[in-house]
Amino acid sequence: MPNQKKNMIKNALSLKGLEGLTDAVFAIVMTLLVLDLGVPILRGTSTHQGFVPLLEMWPEFACYFVTFLMLGFVWSMHHRVFNVMKCSDSISIWLNIICMMFASLLPFSTSFLAENIGQRLPILTYEGNFLFIALLGYLNWLYVTGKYRLVNRDIDAREVRQRKIQFMSGVVLSAIAIGIVYLNAIVSIGIFVMFLVSRIILVAVQSRIRVTEQVACSKQVAKQPI
Repeated sequence: MPNQKKNMIKNALSLKGLEGLTDAVFAIVMTLLVLDLGVPILRGTSTHQGFVPLLEMWPEFACYFVTFLMLGFVWSMHHRVFNVMKCSDSISIWLNIICMMFASLLPFSTSFLAENIGQRLPILTYEGNFLFIALLGYLNWLYVTGKYRLVNRDIDAREVRQRKIQFMSGVVLSAIAIGIVYLNAIVSIGIFVMFLVSRIILVAVQSRIRVTEQVACSKQVAKQPI
Protein backbone atom coordinates (compact mmCIF):
# COMPACT_ATOMS: atom_id res chain seq x y z
CA MET A 1 0.00 0.00 0.00
CA PRO A 2 2.77 2.58 0.79
CA ASN A 3 4.48 1.77 -2.52
CA GLN A 4 1.18 2.21 -4.39
CA LYS A 5 0.67 5.61 -2.76
CA LYS A 6 4.21 6.66 -3.68
CA ASN A 7 3.62 5.60 -7.30
CA MET A 8 0.39 7.62 -7.44
CA ILE A 9 2.19 10.71 -6.15
CA LYS A 10 5.04 10.16 -8.62
CA ASN A 11 2.63 9.79 -11.55
CA ALA A 12 0.72 12.90 -10.49
CA LEU A 13 3.93 14.92 -10.37
CA SER A 14 5.01 13.53 -13.73
CA LEU A 15 1.69 14.52 -15.33
CA LYS A 16 1.86 17.97 -13.76
CA GLY A 17 5.38 18.44 -15.08
CA LEU A 18 4.34 17.36 -18.58
CA GLU A 19 1.43 19.79 -18.53
CA GLY A 20 3.74 22.57 -17.33
CA LEU A 21 6.23 21.85 -20.12
CA THR A 22 3.44 21.95 -22.70
CA ASP A 23 2.16 25.30 -21.41
CA ALA A 24 5.69 26.73 -21.46
CA VAL A 25 6.34 25.61 -25.04
CA PHE A 26 3.05 27.05 -26.30
CA ALA A 27 3.71 30.34 -24.49
CA ILE A 28 7.19 30.65 -26.02
CA VAL A 29 6.03 29.71 -29.52
CA MET A 30 3.17 32.24 -29.38
CA THR A 31 5.61 34.93 -28.24
CA LEU A 32 8.05 34.11 -31.04
CA LEU A 33 5.26 34.53 -33.57
CA VAL A 34 4.87 38.14 -32.46
CA LEU A 35 8.61 38.78 -32.44
CA ASP A 36 8.87 37.53 -36.03
CA LEU A 37 6.71 40.44 -37.19
CA GLY A 38 9.15 42.98 -38.57
CA VAL A 39 8.81 46.70 -37.87
CA PRO A 40 8.15 48.60 -41.14
CA ILE A 41 10.10 51.70 -42.11
CA LEU A 42 7.82 54.67 -42.74
CA ARG A 43 8.21 56.34 -46.14
CA GLY A 44 6.73 59.69 -45.25
CA THR A 45 5.40 61.87 -42.47
CA SER A 46 1.68 61.66 -43.27
CA THR A 47 -0.63 59.10 -41.71
CA HIS A 48 -1.68 57.85 -45.14
CA GLN A 49 1.91 57.22 -46.17
CA GLY A 50 2.53 55.45 -42.87
CA PHE A 51 -0.26 52.97 -43.51
CA VAL A 52 1.23 51.85 -46.82
CA PRO A 53 4.08 49.76 -45.30
CA LEU A 54 1.61 48.23 -42.84
CA LEU A 55 -0.77 47.25 -45.63
CA GLU A 56 2.13 45.70 -47.51
CA MET A 57 2.70 43.47 -44.47
CA TRP A 58 -0.74 41.83 -44.77
CA PRO A 59 0.73 38.35 -45.45
CA GLU A 60 2.73 38.50 -42.21
CA PHE A 61 -0.28 39.65 -40.17
CA ALA A 62 -2.63 37.14 -41.80
CA CYS A 63 -0.26 34.23 -41.14
CA TYR A 64 0.30 35.46 -37.59
CA PHE A 65 -3.41 35.60 -36.73
CA VAL A 66 -4.19 32.20 -38.28
CA THR A 67 -1.22 30.48 -36.61
CA PHE A 68 -1.88 32.09 -33.23
CA LEU A 69 -5.52 30.99 -33.26
CA MET A 70 -4.56 27.50 -34.44
CA LEU A 71 -2.05 27.25 -31.60
CA GLY A 72 -4.73 28.34 -29.15
CA PHE A 73 -7.00 25.59 -30.45
CA VAL A 74 -4.24 22.96 -30.25
CA TRP A 75 -3.38 24.11 -26.71
CA SER A 76 -7.01 23.76 -25.62
CA MET A 77 -7.16 20.26 -27.12
CA HIS A 78 -4.02 19.28 -25.22
CA HIS A 79 -5.53 20.46 -21.96
CA ARG A 80 -8.67 18.44 -22.61
CA VAL A 81 -6.41 15.39 -22.82
CA PHE A 82 -4.65 16.29 -19.57
CA ASN A 83 -8.00 16.83 -17.85
CA VAL A 84 -8.96 13.16 -18.29
CA MET A 85 -5.52 11.66 -17.64
CA LYS A 86 -4.91 10.16 -14.22
CA CYS A 87 -1.19 9.61 -14.82
CA SER A 88 1.45 9.58 -17.55
CA ASP A 89 4.06 7.12 -18.79
CA SER A 90 7.13 7.23 -21.02
CA ILE A 91 5.17 6.75 -24.25
CA SER A 92 2.66 9.54 -23.55
CA ILE A 93 5.50 11.81 -22.43
CA TRP A 94 7.46 11.28 -25.64
CA LEU A 95 4.40 11.64 -27.85
CA ASN A 96 3.84 15.04 -26.24
CA ILE A 97 7.51 16.02 -26.49
CA ILE A 98 7.64 15.17 -30.22
CA CYS A 99 4.40 17.11 -30.69
CA MET A 100 6.01 20.09 -28.94
CA MET A 101 9.00 19.74 -31.26
CA PHE A 102 6.77 20.28 -34.29
CA ALA A 103 4.89 23.08 -32.49
CA SER A 104 8.23 24.83 -31.96
CA LEU A 105 8.77 24.82 -35.74
CA LEU A 106 5.67 26.96 -36.32
CA PRO A 107 7.44 30.36 -36.08
CA PHE A 108 9.74 29.20 -38.89
CA SER A 109 7.01 27.69 -41.11
CA THR A 110 4.79 30.74 -40.50
CA SER A 111 7.54 33.18 -41.51
CA PHE A 112 8.44 31.01 -44.49
CA LEU A 113 4.84 31.16 -45.68
CA ALA A 114 4.43 34.88 -44.98
CA GLU A 115 7.54 35.76 -46.97
CA ASN A 116 6.55 33.54 -49.88
CA ILE A 117 2.76 33.70 -49.84
CA GLY A 118 1.09 31.79 -52.65
CA GLN A 119 4.06 29.53 -53.42
CA ARG A 120 3.69 25.79 -53.14
CA LEU A 121 6.66 24.78 -50.97
CA PRO A 122 5.98 27.26 -48.12
CA ILE A 123 2.32 26.19 -48.03
CA LEU A 124 3.32 22.52 -47.95
CA THR A 125 5.77 23.24 -45.12
CA TYR A 126 3.19 25.18 -43.11
CA GLU A 127 0.30 22.76 -43.53
CA GLY A 128 2.61 19.77 -43.11
CA ASN A 129 3.73 21.27 -39.81
CA PHE A 130 0.14 21.26 -38.54
CA LEU A 131 -0.46 17.80 -40.03
CA PHE A 132 2.24 16.29 -37.82
CA ILE A 133 0.92 18.16 -34.76
CA ALA A 134 -2.61 16.87 -35.40
CA LEU A 135 -1.37 13.32 -36.08
CA LEU A 136 0.65 13.20 -32.86
CA GLY A 137 -2.30 14.57 -30.90
CA TYR A 138 -4.52 11.88 -32.41
CA LEU A 139 -2.03 9.10 -31.60
CA ASN A 140 -1.63 10.39 -28.06
CA TRP A 141 -5.41 10.40 -27.52
CA LEU A 142 -5.69 6.84 -28.87
CA TYR A 143 -2.90 5.70 -26.58
CA VAL A 144 -4.16 7.49 -23.47
CA THR A 145 -7.74 6.27 -23.76
CA GLY A 146 -7.08 2.88 -25.40
CA LYS A 147 -7.78 0.06 -22.91
CA TYR A 148 -8.13 2.84 -20.28
CA ARG A 149 -4.32 2.97 -20.02
CA LEU A 150 -4.02 6.43 -18.49
CA VAL A 151 -7.63 7.39 -17.79
CA ASN A 152 -10.28 6.24 -15.34
CA ARG A 153 -12.76 3.61 -16.51
CA ASP A 154 -15.68 5.90 -15.72
CA ILE A 155 -14.68 8.35 -18.48
CA ASP A 156 -17.59 9.41 -20.67
CA ALA A 157 -17.55 7.23 -23.80
CA ARG A 158 -19.16 10.02 -25.80
CA GLU A 159 -16.33 12.38 -24.92
CA VAL A 160 -13.79 9.77 -26.00
CA ARG A 161 -15.49 9.49 -29.41
CA GLN A 162 -15.85 13.26 -29.81
CA ARG A 163 -12.21 13.95 -29.02
CA LYS A 164 -11.15 11.15 -31.35
CA ILE A 165 -13.18 12.68 -34.17
CA GLN A 166 -11.82 16.16 -33.43
CA PHE A 167 -8.21 14.99 -33.56
CA MET A 168 -8.82 12.86 -36.65
CA SER A 169 -10.58 15.71 -38.45
CA GLY A 170 -7.45 17.81 -38.02
CA VAL A 171 -5.37 15.07 -39.63
CA VAL A 172 -7.81 14.57 -42.51
CA LEU A 173 -8.35 18.27 -43.25
CA SER A 174 -4.61 19.00 -43.15
CA ALA A 175 -3.97 16.12 -45.55
CA ILE A 176 -6.74 17.34 -47.88
CA ALA A 177 -5.37 20.89 -47.81
CA ILE A 178 -1.89 19.58 -48.65
CA GLY A 179 -3.28 17.62 -51.58
CA ILE A 180 -5.15 20.65 -52.92
CA VAL A 181 -1.93 22.70 -52.93
CA TYR A 182 -1.01 20.99 -56.20
CA LEU A 183 -4.29 22.17 -57.72
CA ASN A 184 -4.75 25.62 -56.21
CA ALA A 185 -2.57 27.11 -53.47
CA ILE A 186 -5.05 29.82 -52.47
CA VAL A 187 -7.92 27.33 -52.12
CA SER A 188 -5.67 25.18 -49.95
CA ILE A 189 -5.06 28.05 -47.53
CA GLY A 190 -8.78 28.90 -47.62
CA ILE A 191 -9.67 25.36 -46.54
CA PHE A 192 -7.21 25.65 -43.69
CA VAL A 193 -8.78 28.89 -42.45
CA MET A 194 -12.31 27.49 -42.81
CA PHE A 195 -11.26 24.45 -40.79
CA LEU A 196 -9.95 26.71 -38.03
CA VAL A 197 -13.15 28.74 -37.82
CA SER A 198 -15.42 25.69 -37.96
CA ARG A 199 -13.48 23.80 -35.28
CA ILE A 200 -13.52 26.76 -32.88
CA ILE A 201 -17.28 27.16 -33.33
CA LEU A 202 -17.98 23.41 -33.07
CA VAL A 203 -15.90 22.93 -29.92
CA ALA A 204 -17.54 25.95 -28.30
CA VAL A 205 -21.00 24.58 -29.10
CA GLN A 206 -20.13 21.10 -27.84
CA SER A 207 -18.71 22.53 -24.62
CA ARG A 208 -21.84 24.61 -24.13
CA ILE A 209 -24.08 21.58 -24.66
CA ARG A 210 -22.04 19.51 -22.21
CA VAL A 211 -22.22 22.21 -19.53
CA THR A 212 -25.99 22.56 -20.04
CA GLU A 213 -26.45 18.80 -19.70
CA GLN A 214 -24.35 18.71 -16.54
CA VAL A 215 -26.37 21.53 -14.98
CA ALA A 216 -29.65 19.82 -15.91
CA CYS A 217 -28.41 16.53 -14.47
CA SER A 218 -27.35 18.25 -11.24
CA LYS A 219 -30.77 19.87 -10.87
CA GLN A 220 -32.48 16.55 -11.49
CA VAL A 221 -30.38 14.84 -8.83
CA ALA A 222 -31.05 17.66 -6.38
CA LYS A 223 -34.83 17.25 -6.85
CA GLN A 224 -34.75 13.54 -6.04
CA PRO A 225 -35.90 12.74 -2.47
CA ILE A 226 -33.21 11.60 -0.08
